[in-house]
Amino acid sequence: MQTDDFGKVDARTAMTFLRSMSEVGHQFINSLSDDQRRLWANVLAEAVNQQLPAVPVGQTAQDAAHQLEEDGIYNLGAGLPADQLEELRDYLLECPVYNTHVYESFNAAVRRSDHVPRTIGLGAEAFRFGAYAFPTLMMAPHLLDFLLQPRILDAATAFLGAAPTLYSVNIWWSFPGQYADIKYGQHFHRDWDHGKVCTAFMYLTDVDMETGPHTYLAGSNNFRRTKEVLDGNRWHMTAERLQTNDFCGPEPDEFYLEVWKDHVRHLTGPAGSSFMTDTFGFHRGEEPVRAPRLALWARFSLFGAPPLHEKIPRSRLGDAYPADERRRYALRGLVEPD
Repeated sequence: MQTDDFGKVDARTAMTFLRSMSEVGHQFINSLSDDQRRLWANVLAEAVNQQLPAVPVGQTAQDAAHQLEEDGIYNLGAGLPADQLEELRDYLLECPVYNTHVYESFNAAVRRSDHVPRTIGLGAEAFRFGAYAFPTLMMAPHLLDFLLQPRILDAATAFLGAAPTLYSVNIWWSFPGQYADIKYGQHFHRDWDHGKVCTAFMYLTDVDMETGPHTYLAGSNNFRRTKEVLDGNRWHMTAERLQTNDFCGPEPDEFYLEVWKDHVRHLTGPAGSSFMTDTFGFHRGEEPVRAPRLALWARFSLFGAPPLHEKIPRSRLGDAYPADERRRYALRGLVEPD
């Protein structure tokens, strides 16, 4: 398949998605039952495999997919070698950030910003968040080395059931302090933009319990596990209701912490630590209290629509643009072929 065909595949996949949604009688992903989500995810995977058969993956990737299905978390260990991590971080420290969680996103709820560029140490810390512009982060050294490494693509393939597409990449700071602006991402929530997603994270600073760890409620992505956890809860909450709840949840965070008290996972580690999660499970970023946190996410799904950013031209990536079809396909939601 030629690179120019990727857009056609994406269009066909999106149409299959829309048809499958109409067949089950729903307009929004967050109105689907567990069975319906699985049904159309399988339809999408079949459509992708008809256009670009998935690369066979080994037992390690299959084990990763099993962990993601059951618990929602898979530990990747070190995301990059120390020298590459340092080069990536040094580049970012010289680049401006914007006072929002995700900059230039098409999602109005998360793109709130005054659009003033600020650098670390020169005003950026006066706000809750500092996010990098999408072209800036996409041209960061060794970013694609992390995103497109075989073990991540293999795990995403095994979990999704077909060749994965990156549809969202973000690098952002979370700063300690008392802020009046919205705590976007710092309340428990699910990611709703695609029906089945796995997300790779990497910390670019050391993260402990005082520097804003990613917190995940293990098993909350799994309908069977969720029913077990909710049995007899004093809120009379049902798994069916949580399956189709609003973005940041129908109850305060105390509900999640009480009901999932035995399943709360605070993901800490030194700079370079990386992991994957099924972000349909409930998760949040803790507010740092001692030092800022710099983190990266990369979201994989079965198609690149709807996009979260304007795509960047392939030419801007230079020699970093991959030569093989599998990795180019993974980038189709982010990079526009010249």
